[in-house]
Amino acid sequence: MNGVESKAIMAKVVEPESHITFADMGIPTSDQLQNTVVGKARPFSDISNTEKVYISFVLVSVVATVILTTCRLTTTDVKSTDFTLCIILLINTAFCFWFVFEGVLRERPCEIIILNIATVVIVVYLIANYVTGIQNVLKLAQLIATSIICPALFILGLFITWNYFVSRRFVFWIVGANEALQTFYINLLIFQDFLKFDLQLESSIVVIVMTTAHEICLQDIIILSVGGVTTIVKFIVGYISMPRESVFGAVLFFLLSPAELVYIIYKLNEIFKKESSHYEEVVITIVTCYILTLAVNVIVIITGIIAVINFGKGLKQKLQDNKNRAQHKIQGV
Repeated sequence: MNGVESKAIMAKVVEPESHITFADMGIPTSDQLQNTVVGKARPFSDISNTEKVYISFVLVSVVATVILTTCRLTTTDVKSTDFTLCIILLINTAFCFWFVFEGVLRERPCEIIILNIATVVIVVYLIANYVTGIQNVLKLAQLIATSIICPALFILGLFITWNYFVSRRFVFWIVGANEALQTFYINLLIFQDFLKFDLQLESSIVVIVMTTAHEICLQDIIILSVGGVTTIVKFIVGYISMPRESVFGAVLFFLLSPAELVYIIYKLNEIFKKESSHYEEVVITIVTCYILTLAVNVIVIITGIIAVINFGKGLKQKLQDNKNRAQHKIQGV
């Protein structure tokens, strides 16, 4: 054996085997994730073709809804039920825009689920409004366009949601391989996502009460004023205090939550009374919104209780360490 062959053999012996990296597993690394105002997020270059198609479909539907709804608003009487529906549609499309980008860039499956629910609700709104209200070409065009796009959005949304739930790659990067921390973090995400959905529905309820009531009494004005502020405060307190594991914030959040439930039950009871017959034209829309809000409130309260139970079990420290690493990276430390 000559010297050249022996060196080649030795090189093969000492050459280390290549290791599987996070990139090989499809898990983003700290260099791939970006710091945004809402936290860590994937860059657009990391988005798959399926996700790009989904975002494109949502954006097209949002733009189309805004254009058609705005056209309807210009020709609709402020006191009509069509005006109420138009405002609700605009509110929902704004939240859909928020959900699709945060849901995809931060791989939050619950936000995609909520987007699917919102899509179904919008279809219900449009069908109910077309069947019970004044029928015209513009409303028919909006209903047809929505009926074509929404099923595609729903199917793509389910596919993407399933992939996020199965892979958990973003959750893995945020809290690591600890299964307990992953479970705690996922529950926290569910809480925050449905808290956003609750804010969306509460905004719709305010519009419904303000535009469908023939006469708004002093009691309604007080309730809406206090309730609107309470909803915003509850959202901010819940969204911020739970990740920080603030006991004071959690107590304040749970003190504010029952008021919302009581008001919704009160309004539902009012709708089904004979003296509230002026709701008949939009009763499907109103009842759907109220019942959905009740269900979402229950989910928020349950996941909030679970989040409080998980206080002091390491999630806060893990999230804080992650945040500190990101700040050090920005500062070049």
